[in-house]
Amino acid sequence: MKLKQFQHVEVTWEDATSHSGWHDEDSCDLELQECKTVGYVYRVTKRSLQLAPTKAASSELADMWAIPRACITRIRVIRGSR
Repeated sequence: MKLKQFQHVEVTWEDATSHSGWHDEDSCDLELQECKTVGYVYRVTKRSLQLAPTKAASSELADMWAIPRACITRIRVIRGSR
């Protein structure tokens, strides 16, 4: 899928999970955490999708994210975005 700059998207991706402290062997199994992030596309690179959840009318962006492309399982374009 070809994404355009400032396109509004919902990204589904898998993130690492951890346990801290001591655990017995039976409680050590972990699963990846499915996450959803909604934002405006800034840039797509070979390794990441960069987006921001907030965009001002002046096109300034706030609270930037870089999600590794290898972790992305789905990208949904939110209709009505450019």
